[in-house]
Amino acid sequence: LTASTGVKAVDLLITNSASVGTTLGIGTEAPEAYLDIKNTVDDGAVNRTMLRLHNYRSDDADHNDFGPISIDFEIEQLSGGAKSGIARIAAVQAPSGTDHTIPLGEKTSGLTFSTMNLNVLSEAMRIDASGNVGIGTVNPGSALDVVGAVTAINLTASTGVQATDLLVHTSASVGTLTVSSFMSASSL
Repeated sequence: LTASTGVKAVDLLITNSASVGTTLGIGTEAPEAYLDIKNTVDDGAVNRTMLRLHNYRSDDADHNDFGPISIDFEIEQLSGGAKSGIARIAAVQAPSGTDHTIPLGEKTSGLTFSTMNLNVLSEAMRIDASGNVGIGTVNPGSALDVVGAVTAINLTASTGVQATDLLVHTSASVGTLTVSSFMSASSL
């Protein structure tokens, strides 16, 4: 490992400890995890980027969820058995629901969260470019869009909420919605 001129000994430290194993510390003399990044400068910055991942592509975003870059969480058995599970957080360009045929659509991004069930990794939740959260849908149409059963205990609506702010889609095969302890239908 070669350090350039002006790099202090604590800027980058690779150690091997009995309790953690081999660690990489950036900005710390005592890394407490496999990768430990520490900022020691309080310059009042509102946002401090501590880790940046890049995925350079030579072609355009010609389809939805183009050029994903992800952080994968993998759990394996030490004895060499089958994988126990994977979860993933991915950033995608031109996410579902955006016009990826124009430059502004290509400058749109979203986050997807995937989980594994019975050895199948699939998207469980998405935050789109508008900040809408979709659970069970890749194209959320409102601040929170859930496809599937929802359980809410002590659901509270703030003053000024209109009846149209709560949308319930149902069909003959779906159960019922029960609302109790409200003053009037207009207070929903």
